[in-house]
Amino acid sequence: MSNGLSMPFLMIDALGTEGCGVVGTSKASEASLAIPACIFVGVVNAVGSGLIRDVLVREEPLLFKPGQFYVTALYLGVAEFMLVTTYGHAPIVPVAISAMAIAFVFRLLAIFFDWRTRPVRTRPVMRPLPSH
Repeated sequence: MSNGLSMPFLMIDALGTEGCGVVGTSKASEASLAIPACIFVGVVNAVGSGLIRDVLVREEPLLFKPGQFYVTALYLGVAEFMLVTTYGHAPIVPVAISAMAIAFVFRLLAIFFDWRTRPVRTRPVMRPLPSH
């Protein structure tokens, strides 16, 4: 973990952000949004909660740093929650727990095996040719 965050913090963060994602997805579903919109709202809700947390403690948000698959784990969890509750007609609580578990495990695997996103590459600055 090169970003200096402790493992307990990352574990609690993984559970908390996914919980926010599940709640956001559930609320969007209750508002009768389409499935892709519900998934989008859930991911944005989860990411937003992490941004607010980081801003309040005056840290650079994890979202802005290249690193572990933060949003991908959230997406997997909320997509599983939305699809199983919609097409599987399963009770919400067990599905919410399984969605949080899926995202949690994926995020921990990304941390443990150091799966990382690449930093954004910038294009070289084009300098004008010297005039003769």
